[in-house]
Amino acid sequence: MCPPFRLFAPLSAAFALLAVACVGGTPQEDPAPGSNPEVGGDVAPLFDGKTLNGWTGEKKLWSVKMIDDVPTIVGVSEGLDHNTFLTADRTLGDFDLTFEMQLTPNEANSGIQFRSVRIAEEGEKPGPDSEMRGYQADAGAGWWGKLYEENGRGMLYPAKDQPNQKSAEDALKPGAWNVYRISAEGDRVRTWINGAPSVDLVDPQGRKEGLIGLQMHSGGPMTVRFRRFVLQTP
Repeated sequence: MCPPFRLFAPLSAAFALLAVACVGGTPQEDPAPGSNPEVGGDVAPLFDGKTLNGWTGEKKLWSVKMIDDVPTIVGVSEGLDHNTFLTADRTLGDFDLTFEMQLTPNEANSGIQFRSVRIAEEGEKPGPDSEMRGYQADAGAGWWGKLYEENGRGMLYPAKDQPNQKSAEDALKPGAWNVYRISAEGDRVRTWINGAPSVDLVDPQGRKEGLIGLQMHSGGPMTVRFRRFVLQTP
């Protein structure tokens, strides 16, 4: 049995209302981002809402735009021959991160790295276009809600030998804004999509700290958008 999740100190109601707008239809077990007083902790800045200061990546592919009056990180690709990542310039261990994500077309592939590191060929230093190694909360048709270890062990959840494990892709609204939540505490990793539980994995082998990175996968044209980040740390 998995250990119980330690609840962080509550957010103030005022911040909760300002941080993230409520998304309707969210199941009771995981309310809309910022509206659950039992999920708190210190709120740490991740995105200044204006620029990509504090982020590293191929800047020609990433920008900040106002969409529906909400500051949004936007990645646009006409087609890539490599995976690319926009990483927040801070190392995180235990955290609870909620955000909204939109991917078009849904057949494209994206994801959110966490507890990850930049890697490079032997003798080279990692740069803004370098690959990453570590956990990825996946996104894309057939991939939403799965947990993958990029440049590592591959698919971690659902595991091939665990037919009872399911991702929460059925909760997805293709092409629309979707609420993604990632919780990492010690050996335990959990995710939700639009409030529906997805990954719940105890993984002693996994990294315990690292970077958060927004991914655009190699392949055809895509646009991916991220907004309304609420990062909470113990």
